[in-house]
Amino acid sequence: MGIMSNLAIIPICVHRSFNKNTEVNLHIESNVFINRNVIIESFNKTEIGKYVIFGPQLYLSDNNHEYRSPYLPIALQNIMDNNTLKVRDGAWIGAGSRVVSNLNIGFGSVIGANSVITKDVSDHVVIAGNPAQIIKVCDYRTQSWIYVKDNPALLKDIIDNRGEFEGYNYELIESTLNKLGWNISI
Repeated sequence: MGIMSNLAIIPICVHRSFNKNTEVNLHIESNVFINRNVIIESFNKTEIGKYVIFGPQLYLSDNNHEYRSPYLPIALQNIMDNNTLKVRDGAWIGAGSRVVSNLNIGFGSVIGANSVITKDVSDHVVIAGNPAQIIKVCDYRTQSWIYVKDNPALLKDIIDNRGEFEGYNYELIESTLNKLGWNISI
C-alpha cells in the first residue's frame, strides 16, 4: 500500500478480506482528501490520483464476487481477480456515491452525490444519478462546461471534437497551493 504526501484523511481502517491470501493493492497519490465514512475495498488493484476529493459516505470497490457454482456459498467463491479501479487526477466523487468494479474515473471528472458508477467515466465530465449519466462535459476548445443531459448528439459531437486533455498546468497548481498557504513545490 502506498500513500503519498499532503494526504488529508479522517481516521482510516484497513481490514483483511475473508481470503487471508489477499494482499491490499491500494496506491494513493499526493494531495488527496478522503472525507469521513469512506470505504475503499481493494482486493485487486486500486489507484487514486493526485488532487482527488472523496465526499463523505462513499463506497469504492475494485472487486466483485464470483457466483458461478450453485453448490458453494458466494462468500466462499473467488473474488474476480483481474479488476483495476482507477480514479484519475483531479476527480471529485460526491457524497454517498458508489463506484463498483473494473473501471476508470477520468481526469477532473465530477461524480454527483449519491450516484452509482458501474462503467468508465470520461475525462472532465459531470455525471450523476442511478444509473449515472453525463450531465455536463468540458469542451477543451472553449474551456467551457456544456450542459448535455438528454442531448446525446451534442455530447457525442463535443467528445469527438474537443481534442485530448494534455494534462494539468503544474505552475498554476503550485501558485494556487502557495496562495492557499501550502507553500510547497511540485
